[in-house]
Amino acid sequence: MNNTILIIGRYHEPETLSGSQKFIKRLFENIPSDKQEILFLDFFFGYKSSQIFKKIFFYKLLRKRGLVSFIKIGILPILILVFYKRPKSILVSGLEGYGLLIIILVKLFGSKVIYVAHGIYSYELINDKNNNDKTFYKLKYYFLERSIILMSDLITLFSKKEYEMLKNKYSIQKKNIKILVHGVDEKFFFEKKIFNHDKPLKIIYTGGYGRQLKGFDFLINTLAKVDFPIELFICGRMIEAELGEKIVNIKTNVKIQICGYLNSCDLSKLLRDMDVFILPSKFETFSISTVEAMASSLCCIITNTTGVANYFSDGNDVILINYDDIEGLYLSLKKLNYNRIYLEEISKTAFDSSKRFQWESVTRDYLDLLNSK
Repeated sequence: MNNTILIIGRYHEPETLSGSQKFIKRLFENIPSDKQEILFLDFFFGYKSSQIFKKIFFYKLLRKRGLVSFIKIGILPILILVFYKRPKSILVSGLEGYGLLIIILVKLFGSKVIYVAHGIYSYELINDKNNNDKTFYKLKYYFLERSIILMSDLITLFSKKEYEMLKNKYSIQKKNIKILVHGVDEKFFFEKKIFNHDKPLKIIYTGGYGRQLKGFDFLINTLAKVDFPIELFICGRMIEAELGEKIVNIKTNVKIQICGYLNSCDLSKLLRDMDVFILPSKFETFSISTVEAMASSLCCIITNTTGVANYFSDGNDVILINYDDIEGLYLSLKKLNYNRIYLEEISKTAFDSSKRFQWESVTRDYLDLLNSK
C-alpha cells in the first residue's frame, strides 16, 4: 500500500451542476496538488457498441494539477490501477456501480473507504411521491446504497437530519459517522451594502416544480394569500403549462418570472439582486442553495425539517418555519415586507454565518479524513 488516494465521482465540465457533481469538481479544484498523488476517477457510461469497448478498455486523462489528476477509466484499467497503486484510502461520492467495484477491490488491500452520502435514496424512495425512476433503477440505486454504506469504514453526512434518517434505515454505529459541511463557491460571497427598503420584495425559489418534497405547492398556496407586492423568481425544472394551473389563484400583486436552470455564475448574479430566499421543502439532507443565498446576503426562510436548519438559529441568521404552515410563511413574508430593517439585519448576519462553508476549509477537512488512520 502506498500514499495514493482515490476519489470516485462524475466529471462534469459545464457549470450547471448537481450537488454531487459540484462537490467532486470543487474538491478537485481546491485540493492541494503538491503533497501526494490523488486520483479522481470517472467511468465510461452508455451501452452502444463503441461505448461498451470504452467501458472495458479505455483510459483518458481529463485534467491534471500537479500530483492531482482526473481520469476517465474503463473496467480493465481500473483493475490494473487498483492492483498497482494499492491506495491508502478512497472516497466515493454518488451511487455508481464502478464505485462499488473499486470498494470491493481496495478492501483486498485494507484501504480505508469513505462514502459521501449526498442523500438517503431509500428514504426518498418511500417519501418522494414524484420519483419517476424506472423500477430497474430504483432497485439498482437501493442495492448500491445499501452495499456501499455497509462496506464503508466511514460515512460523511452533511447534517444531523441526514444522520437520523440513515440510522433508521441502516445499522450504522455512530463512531463510523462524520458530519461535515458542503462548500459554497467563492463567486456567491457578496457582502451587500445597499438594501431594498421601498420596492416590492424580490423572492427567489430554486427547487423547480416536479418533486413534491421540494414544497412548490406549499409556496404557491401561501402566495395566494399575500396582499402586498412581491416579485417571485423561480429557478429549476419548470413546465409552464403546469405552472399555469398552479397559479390561477395568485393575485396580480405577485409577479412571477421563470428563470429555468441557471449555471452557478448566472445564479450568483441573480441572487445579488434578490431580497429573500425561500426553501419550503419537506425534506432536504442539507440544501447548498440556502447557504449560497446566505453568502449572497439574502434573508432565508427555510423549513425546520431540512438538514441546513441545524446550522443556524431562528430570527438570527435565518427564519425557520414548519413545513406546509401557510400562515407561518405568510406572516414571515409580511414581517419582512413591512420591516425592512429586520430583513437587513438577518441578511447581514447570514453573510457572516456563511463564511464557515468556504471550499478551502471543506477540502481540508476531507483530506484530513482521507489521511487519518
